[in-house]
Amino acid sequence: MLTHTATIPTNYITSTGIAASALDNKGNWNIGKTGYTLTQSFPTNFSVMEISGTGEVDADIAKINGVDIIGDGSVTPFDV
Repeated sequence: MLTHTATIPTNYITSTGIAASALDNKGNWNIGKTGYTLTQSFPTNFSVMEISGTGEVDADIAKINGVDIIGDGSVTPFDV
């Protein structure tokens, strides 16, 4: 069982101690690049979804994973 770990002193790792080439090809994100397109597709019923400020989702849905859902409007929102 590990009972002690050494602490790293403040300013132990600095930019002057890291070679500029050390970060080559480590996270080549699409920043400032051209010639590509990002697309996003949404389900057909996505426009009826509502998300509250507390993160609750209200959606007018009929199926979940191909199973018919019947909302009865009471404390049991989904009957499968």
